[in-house]
Amino acid sequence: PSTYRIIGSSNSYAQYLPWYPCLNGTLIFEFKTHEPNGLLVYAQSLPYKYLQLSLADGNLRMRMRIGEKDN
Repeated sequence: PSTYRIIGSSNSYAQYLPWYPCLNGTLIFEFKTHEPNGLLVYAQSLPYKYLQLSLADGNLRMRMRIGEKDN
């Protein structure tokens, strides 16, 4: 596994090779921030499947689309 530590810039990011989750797929990461809002993870597989983890007013928010509708 690769490890990245991003410090400083508010628009810093790390880009990884595509991730293809399976039925029992696992994604683990740690973060520390003082910002109440921001995008943490966005993964997309074409044409319409995606997973998005973000902070909204200090709360963790997850959105995903794995089929015909957003979940």
